Amino acid sequence: MTTNTPTQCQRILNLLQAGERVTVYQLHVMGINGATTRIKELRDAGHNIKDVYEPYINQANKKTRRKVYFLVS
Repeated sequence: MTTNTPTQCQRILNLLQAGERVTVYQLHVMGINGATTRIKELRDAGHNIKDVYEPYINQANKKTRRKVYFLVS
């Protein structure tokens, strides 16, 4: 039986190719667990995915930072 459901890697790549910047938390909410492993698999497949830490105010209104992934053309 064949399915047309995109893999987790395909779903991440579609977001990145659309110009989205994503966090592990956002991917987790989308049902993608092990997001860092999926990012590594995409990098190993030759996709130029970079990451940076950006400032962020968390739910407790505290300054922190979070890692954001993006695709470099």
